[in-house]
Amino acid sequence: MKLPGLKLKRGWNAEERPFRFSATAPPVLITGKIIDEYSVGDAQVIITDAGEKHFYIIREPELSVQEKQLYSELMEAIYYSFKPGESDQISALENFIWKASEDLEIMEQVKLSYSKLRYYLLRDALGYGIADVLMKDDDVEEISCEGYGKPVAVVHRRYPGFDWLDTNLRFDAEEELARFVQKIVMKSGKTVSTAVPYVDATMPDGSRLAATFGSEISMPGSTFDIRKFPRDPFTAPKLIALGTLSPLLVAYYWLLLEAKGFAFIIGATGSGKTTTLNVFLQLINPNLKIATVEETPEISIPHEHWERLKTRYTFGGSASDIDIFDLTKLTLRIRPDYIIVGEARGAEIQFLFQASASGHGALSTFHGESVEGAIARMTSEPLNVGKAQLMLVWSFLQVNRVRLESGNVVRRATVSKEVDPMSGNLTEVFRWDPRADMIFPEEAEGVAENSVRLRVLESLWGWDRQRLVEELEERAEFLKNIVNEKKFSLGELTPEVRKFYTKKYYSKG
Repeated sequence: MKLPGLKLKRGWNAEERPFRFSATAPPVLITGKIIDEYSVGDAQVIITDAGEKHFYIIREPELSVQEKQLYSELMEAIYYSFKPGESDQISALENFIWKASEDLEIMEQVKLSYSKLRYYLLRDALGYGIADVLMKDDDVEEISCEGYGKPVAVVHRRYPGFDWLDTNLRFDAEEELARFVQKIVMKSGKTVSTAVPYVDATMPDGSRLAATFGSEISMPGSTFDIRKFPRDPFTAPKLIALGTLSPLLVAYYWLLLEAKGFAFIIGATGSGKTTTLNVFLQLINPNLKIATVEETPEISIPHEHWERLKTRYTFGGSASDIDIFDLTKLTLRIRPDYIIVGEARGAEIQFLFQASASGHGALSTFHGESVEGAIARMTSEPLNVGKAQLMLVWSFLQVNRVRLESGNVVRRATVSKEVDPMSGNLTEVFRWDPRADMIFPEEAEGVAENSVRLRVLESLWGWDRQRLVEELEERAEFLKNIVNEKKFSLGELTPEVRKFYTKKYYSKG
């Protein structure tokens, strides 16, 4: 039975076929010390240290001349006749490969090389082609290509101190890179062309894509950057285990959020602002309603009553554009307990202050190298946050990428400061000590002594100082126990948080 629409000429030279095999990680001679080696599917990844530079080397299965011929014939069949389903596309493509092999009378040859052919056909038809290994490697945090002829580079989650690692992938010509950029942009549901030469989009797996096309706005040609997010979101226990946060610091922000406080997480690009935001949100009472506003969806929380809003833009701008300002304004109409803005950087910040003043919990991230620098930006044009408004902010948490004395680059919460609601002055509550690589204070008594805002809870909820200290200790101990039990995934944390609230507030026993 012939596949519909399949019109092939057999016997072409593999190099002459329109779907010839070419895109692969070129083999390279390994030099320097091998730091790590692991598999990503059927591919092998090798991390090397060449002294002044580190490399991320990909080794993919090698195809013979005959196998390249088979690949070309099957890829042509896929292009003309394969119709992916809405559910299991991999199984659908595997079945198609066997049907096409039978139809093309190459079944026996395909059987002998099926594993390698399957790898490349799935990679190129359903995956990300030459960059598929980078996209599937959960340890790759970011992928960057600044133009053709240059090596594609990555940031590795386990080796952040290596900075950018060059790979053995590169696009030899602008035409090849431009086609790749168009392909990955299409996967995000958008298009890119000389008329619209850039895109900021979200990939199907949640990764954030920024790309340019041609030489309209980037030289010498197309570029792309993909920021990947972990498949399983970071949680408070995980960040505590990594040393990014301390149990007591998390307990402190947990209490501030429960009291419907207003806080900003400050940091530079890639410092971990959104990750920290996510971690705090995961501890909010699961029975409450949260509204989030983002340009690029990055927040991931388990709450059932979660209204997730994202912006909409058209090229050149139009009356149908919906920005963060519009969505933040909208959240005030849908009665959430918490209003969360993924990143505040424009007029929407005024509505965050309104939300806080009207009794909503509010949390957002803000670009800044220091708390004082962030406040200076907020109170200047065009944000124009007044001093009276600033007193509504309960706390600023600074997060940074820092280099330890060992040379390792890590993310740390470096300082936490409150705004005194009476004077407007900043009061330091927590500080990271780089020599000890610890966040102080470590005792709940010290936090209760430093914090002006926690004293509000003493009057708001009728607590005395002892009760406040006990609450901090209880939550810190709760987090320590989960860390000790190595319950780091969101799926493991969520039922524990639910049990915590049930026992504390809803249990009749």
